[in-house]
Amino acid sequence: MRHKSLILTLVFLTSLTLGGLTSAQEPMTLTVMRFFGDCQDEYGDSVDLTGITGECGIITTLTNMWNEQNPDIQVETIVAEWPGTTQLNAAIAAGTPPDITVLHGRRIPIYASRGALTPMTAAFTEAGIDLADLTAGAADYGVYEGEYYGLPYDLAATIWHINLDLWADAGLVDENGAPVLPGNREEFLATGRQIYEATGVPFADMPGQAATVRPLTAFIYQQGGSLADEEGNPTVNTEEALNALNFLLEIQASGYVTTPYSDISGAIGIEKFSGGESAGVIDGTWRINVFDGMVAGGEVALKNYYVANFPQIFDEPGTFAGSHNWLVPLGPDADPERVAAAAQFIKWLSDNSVVWARVGHGMTRTSVLASEEFLNLPHRSEYAAMSETVRSVPREIWGNAFWGIVHEEVEAALLGVKTPEVALADAQTRLEEFELFQ
Repeated sequence: MRHKSLILTLVFLTSLTLGGLTSAQEPMTLTVMRFFGDCQDEYGDSVDLTGITGECGIITTLTNMWNEQNPDIQVETIVAEWPGTTQLNAAIAAGTPPDITVLHGRRIPIYASRGALTPMTAAFTEAGIDLADLTAGAADYGVYEGEYYGLPYDLAATIWHINLDLWADAGLVDENGAPVLPGNREEFLATGRQIYEATGVPFADMPGQAATVRPLTAFIYQQGGSLADEEGNPTVNTEEALNALNFLLEIQASGYVTTPYSDISGAIGIEKFSGGESAGVIDGTWRINVFDGMVAGGEVALKNYYVANFPQIFDEPGTFAGSHNWLVPLGPDADPERVAAAAQFIKWLSDNSVVWARVGHGMTRTSVLASEEFLNLPHRSEYAAMSETVRSVPREIWGNAFWGIVHEEVEAALLGVKTPEVALADAQTRLEEFELFQ
């Protein structure tokens, strides 16, 4: 009996051990929803980042590399249509949210306020993410009410793309071959006049929202103004906002800057700039690879291309930027094990963000900005300072509505449909109503 009991005990213990090993060997699968395109045909098996500069290729390859190196935590991609909200909302409503998603930072407050996101400050810290490494400009992009819900991955900012040959024709290139950039309102208009008189073309196009909400916000911040009061309520009908809007009207009337605000895609601005029909275009970081590719192809008028920070018109430097953030939309009571695993994958992406810098966006980490790998990328040293001076809309629920409302009202002023005063008053009223009914 004793011998039989011993055998049964050994069998029981062995079965427990084998069961534990089997359970430990089963990988956890995390679903990641993102909107950077579907490039499985080209990069579905890629684990080599060499030469890849596009968003889809980089993120797909990074995911493949993670899966190869981390058999216990596998990542499954769900490709969403930009900006990702339709699919995410449907998944949350169905009770099947992804473990990780990417969203623009301005959307965080409206999701977090409804309990749709998982607070991540502790999880990021435990995963080894150094939140103190975030630049001063990027530090609050993933924050709502003092809590990190997202990790800022990049800074999709408005910058100044410059045709150096046309600036040289106007005598506005220094001994190092860099453009002589204006530093205030008077210099900006004088530079525009000098280039126009020398070349017959405007010295900048400002297409789409680069003519409206983006510069208005930048110019308000350059004056030391704010878009919210101490209680977080919108404040867009201010002296600083009126100064900014009047300046936008002034440069449009001068003819030195063209503002095809209906050019949302930027196609007109790209064509004019690459074709030598404008000396510059004030638009996003995401255009850099486009213009570099055109120059390399040698089939456009643009030959000598430079990238500068958004123009400083008032007392302080500053530009508007959005930011792609990695978030965990599992709610406040999420499984800690899944949250920890999600934080590890987000850390992997952040640790490799210098590769993401190849797409042109500004970086959110001080250590990346100081790295040789970043500074050796084309043009990055020309506008690296932008990552410290970017500003966005306040981290308030109404911040998500700010983008569309202010664009519409500034556009109405530029079209002459409304006076600047009426446009700003209407923007203020609409934002207050949005806040009221949340």
